[in-house]
Amino acid sequence: MNAKIVNKVLPSEDEEEEIVDPAIELRATCAASRCQQEVADYEGCVKRIEGDETGEKNCAAWLFDMRTCIDHCASETLFSKLK
Repeated sequence: MNAKIVNKVLPSEDEEEEIVDPAIELRATCAASRCQQEVADYEGCVKRIEGDETGEKNCAAWLFDMRTCIDHCASETLFSKLK
């Protein structure tokens, strides 16, 4: 096979870009800005049930509220950053 063709199809490891997921940074930004209340509510719930040995208590509702807020916030700009 021609080396020039192989190099175009399979770039060397030195030439490969590090792929970074923009959603991770966007979610962190949203959690720290627009979704502060939801994050605080979830963390408060986690602290309240830390000592629960029975496993009956959970923070699912607060987790869903927090994730919904973060995902909604991130989705507003996520697709404009994708290639």
